[in-house]
Amino acid sequence: DAGIRESVNGLVGSEMCIRDRLYPIVRYFFDRYRFGDDELLIRDGVLNRNERRVPYAHIQNLDLVQNPLHRALKVAEVRIETASGSEAEAIMRVLSLDAVEEMRRAIREGAPGSEKRRDEAGAGETADTGRVLLRLPFGELVRLGLVSNRGMVLVAAVLGFVFQQGDDLVDWERIGPWVGDRLPAIEWQWGRLQTALVASAGVLLALALLYLLSIALAVLRYHGFTLRLVGDYLRSEAGLFTRSTATTPRARIQRLRVSSSLLQRAIDRAAIRVDTAGGSGGDEGRSGLQGKQWLAPILPRSEVTHLVQVALPEVTPEPAAWTPVAWRAWKRVFRRGVVTLLLVSVPLTFLSPWALVSWLLLPLLWIHARRSVAARGWALDEHALHVRSGWVGRQRGIVR
Repeated sequence: DAGIRESVNGLVGSEMCIRDRLYPIVRYFFDRYRFGDDELLIRDGVLNRNERRVPYAHIQNLDLVQNPLHRALKVAEVRIETASGSEAEAIMRVLSLDAVEEMRRAIREGAPGSEKRRDEAGAGETADTGRVLLRLPFGELVRLGLVSNRGMVLVAAVLGFVFQQGDDLVDWERIGPWVGDRLPAIEWQWGRLQTALVASAGVLLALALLYLLSIALAVLRYHGFTLRLVGDYLRSEAGLFTRSTATTPRARIQRLRVSSSLLQRAIDRAAIRVDTAGGSGGDEGRSGLQGKQWLAPILPRSEVTHLVQVALPEVTPEPAAWTPVAWRAWKRVFRRGVVTLLLVSVPLTFLSPWALVSWLLLPLLWIHARRSVAARGWALDEHALHVRSGWVGRQRGIVR
């Protein structure tokens, strides 16, 4: 039986090897694209041939992904997104950088109003490089890692994997008694005070490692982050090993969001991202900058107004007056929190009387209800709807 299984696995492995390595080479000789006057024609498929005509005016995003091998060979994976659905309209796995620039130029010049936009471009702005709006130095990436704390996400994923493996990976039945037998000996030898100090130092060291890991993840993802204005397009690129480039027409921006968490406000920083009708899913579900595009994962709050003005030229960044929501709404928010607390604490009370301690959260729920309602508001001007919310983490949205 073992020999049969090994033979079957070998055959399956060979089939997967042929499919994964040879099929892309075969597709390379069948996939074609052509630039029309006002549309991009794409043909792909080996046995089943597909033909798509994508008008330049409907292209929302043109995104690039380059892993280290792509960069060594000067090619890229290109994703063309429209507003037709959640998936990319077309994915071109290996395209030379010269061909990418040719495609960008064709889309930029073929879209409606391109001549007017070229006439309005600044004197220092070229067709290919554009005007640099923002660069993130290494210090800003360190701040981003400190306020985002994404190291905890990776640790949680590792712990989840370990617990899912069960006894195959870790023998918990041996580890538990082993630790329990040695703790009394450690306390007797060092004393409780020294043991507590060592444990505290261990916790601080673990937190420091988590923050270092978070900084490393921020550097890997956003190294060399640069935001440019190329004609009427916003182009951002970043990445240490796998480099991602996202290109978004300003006219296709559906919503712009400015957010500042409590930690970001403590260091006078904020973040800006835009959503387009062609963004396929959230930025966390895909590599690099694609999906919901970060205009700036972190930047000084003093530069927020300027960047909003560039992204939405016709929109006033700060409305003249905000309209608050009904003040009595805090009562509904407070009642919702009380009901949630009841549903959680009452069943736990039957298991342990200590669950009654959770009712000490009532003053915090009352403060949260009043502060959150006071922070909410909206404003409507000639070009956009402005919405704000949040008192711990503050958000502001602008919708055309």
